[in-house]
Amino acid sequence: MAAGDSTAVAVTRGQPDDILAGLNPQAAVPVANGTLGIWLFLTTEFMLFAALIGAWLVLRFSAGSSWPTAETMHAKWPIGLLNTLVLLASGWTAWQATRRAESFQAGRGRIWIVSTMLLGGVFLAIKAFEFREKQALGLIGAGLRPGVSGVADAQYVSDVLERLRELGANQPLTAARPESGASDSPARRGEELASATGDVLLIQQGLAGWTARQAGRTNNDTERRALYHNLSAMIFPPHDVEAAKTGLAAERKSLTMHEIQLAELQVLRTEKLKSLQAELAAIDNSVDKVSPDAAAQKAEAAVVTLELTEINGELVAIRQRLAALARSVPLMDRGLNRELGLGLPVAIPGGPAWMSTWLLLTGMHAVHVVGGLLVWAWLLVAPESAWWRAAVENSARYWHFVDAVWLVIFAVVYF
Repeated sequence: MAAGDSTAVAVTRGQPDDILAGLNPQAAVPVANGTLGIWLFLTTEFMLFAALIGAWLVLRFSAGSSWPTAETMHAKWPIGLLNTLVLLASGWTAWQATRRAESFQAGRGRIWIVSTMLLGGVFLAIKAFEFREKQALGLIGAGLRPGVSGVADAQYVSDVLERLRELGANQPLTAARPESGASDSPARRGEELASATGDVLLIQQGLAGWTARQAGRTNNDTERRALYHNLSAMIFPPHDVEAAKTGLAAERKSLTMHEIQLAELQVLRTEKLKSLQAELAAIDNSVDKVSPDAAAQKAEAAVVTLELTEINGELVAIRQRLAALARSVPLMDRGLNRELGLGLPVAIPGGPAWMSTWLLLTGMHAVHVVGGLLVWAWLLVAPESAWWRAAVENSARYWHFVDAVWLVIFAVVYF
């Protein structure tokens, strides 16, 4: 090392204050640590919600026309708009809390924090109402799982029957007897049978059971799909509810005529069976018990008995169907799930994907709202200090981010 260099080092070590006095040291990032931390956190949250909303959009546009509308899934934009206004108001109160904190008005700042928390609670209450409504309609099942099937098919009918069996096991059925001499109209029979057996058993036999029975009898795919559609339409009202009602009215008319024909045939077969039984009884009481006609008459009586058994079974099924239609069709505008609170499975094309992503998206947002409320509650009781004022400002930044995310969710989900 040269002599000049040694001298320079010695000067530097000997006079550090003089050297540093000419410097202007600055932080690596010219913001407070708390502010830097909240912005880094919000960056990760932005990526999370960008992925969730992006997944929603990908599913929506890839599904095309099979993606259900918000109206079909009972995502009502007036409710979403009300929630949006509530959350925007909470953003304004959060901003007011920040202003009061910066002005060293901690008391007023806490009042605005309470206002923010109340509005956040209202937001969550409205979301809970929306959630419970979808539960009542059968769109959400137990355990926060979608209660929607993508298509009405044999598996869907099986799921409905299973749910009805559960309801039948958990709910006692009434045992009222229909009044004697009552009207024999299908509507009156529906009221009588509903009071005698209970709605659960009536729907199990006359709707889901009938659908499974008739679908198993036909090889026509169009007829089978129509049966499945009629069942799902009564449980959850479709857009074309009036068209569904018209089709079911035609079915009721056809079944009523068929019931009359079977009832007449039942009378004829019953009289025929009585006649054969009388003849067989006369042969048994006669001296000649080995009449050549006895074997033939017994065979004919067995055939008539079998026919009569089939007619009786068919009549019971038709009358159950007519009674179930009389009970259910007037409730189709709102659906059996909403009117009777049955919680039956619902069949909507594209419904499982819609409901799954809706639960994930709105549920994740609700979790963030709850997290924000917990932070506000903590700040409400924390002592005033420079740290407290900075924390109020950073909490408001987080709350504004939650507001902005909801605006995007409202735009993509409710329209």
